[in-house]
Amino acid sequence: MRAFSSKDGTIDVGNRFVISTRSLDQLLELKSLDYIFHYAFLTRDRVGQINLQSYIDTNIAITDLIVQRLRQGNVKGILLLHEVQFISKTKYW
Repeated sequence: MRAFSSKDGTIDVGNRFVISTRSLDQLLELKSLDYIFHYAFLTRDRVGQINLQSYIDTNIAITDLIVQRLRQGNVKGILLLHEVQFISKTKYW
């Protein structure tokens, strides 16, 4: 199992359990990959930290990267889990 994030690093999941991560860009370099568990996305709370268009563009870019990897082949399946939120048009633009 390999974990990916926005950059190489680690994710501390508690109880002295740390997962090493690789940059999401490296996903395209893998020759084969059985399954993708896709949890990569900016969460809604980031809208307050970056502008709405950057938030949308970043999430689209992440999804596009996953789609590129699927088109390369050698993937048996994908599990998509995303934060589903409705953003009020009057609140943000």
